[in-house]
Amino acid sequence: MDHGFYVTLRSRLSCRIVFCDKSKPDIKILALNEIVIDRGDSGSMVALDCFCDGIQFTNMHADGIIVCTATGSTAYSMSAGGPMVHPSTPSFVFTPICPHTLSCRPLVFPDTVTLKIQVPLNTRYTKARVMMDGKGGYVIGKGDHVTIEASMYPVPSVCQVDENADWFTAVKGSLHWNLIFYTDSIVFLAGFA
Repeated sequence: MDHGFYVTLRSRLSCRIVFCDKSKPDIKILALNEIVIDRGDSGSMVALDCFCDGIQFTNMHADGIIVCTATGSTAYSMSAGGPMVHPSTPSFVFTPICPHTLSCRPLVFPDTVTLKIQVPLNTRYTKARVMMDGKGGYVIGKGDHVTIEASMYPVPSVCQVDENADWFTAVKGSLHWNLIFYTDSIVFLAGFA
């Protein structure tokens, strides 16, 4: 290549699972797309206390929570109603999964914060499941918590054109975002049929 190439740095999430039972070691994992804390195989919802830099901002009753990077914002989080985020935006998206209250909406946090999500000690829902990029399936119980922050080690990715062109091409091509389709005499706006 005579003229070089563009590289984009994709942020990752650093996740640590901390158990109340100190005989269990902490689990540390990196995720490129998302961390999901959900009800697992339980038929009932899960209760989760959510903190940002030590400040509790909600006690959520839901099927779960998705915390994703900008890269992961166009995957599971978007399916659950979260926003699409440009990959160069230094942020996390916090997306509730089927929350018990309609006022519980997705949030966007700067990637400089530390999020902590804990199963309350006084909940009747006894456990939750933690997954990273669709893998893992670690079970946490009352008093256990998960901390999530930006990893110091982003993933370098080579671009075909540049970061903007590649991202818009991907969301238009893969997600058919904001494209108009004509079929017979009916017009569909992708995503708004």
